[in-house]
Amino acid sequence: MLNRLEGALNLFKISNKKKIPFLLHYIGPAAFDVICNKCVPDDSYKQNYDALIAKLQNFYAPAPLEIAENFCF
Repeated sequence: MLNRLEGALNLFKISNKKKIPFLLHYIGPAAFDVICNKCVPDDSYKQNYDALIAKLQNFYAPAPLEIAENFCF
């Protein structure tokens, strides 16, 4: 999904300044709520683009826990 977003940003020639509003508008209401909750008490529109992407990635694809991976093994 991130590749698709990056492709759209390049296709529409979205400047670095407008990446955050573009991202926050098109991610959908559920993901928007997640990112707003992760940014509390700061305004999500005033965050760094890479930081917002990292917060979304950590929420939707967290690093696997070693204990859980050992159990599955």
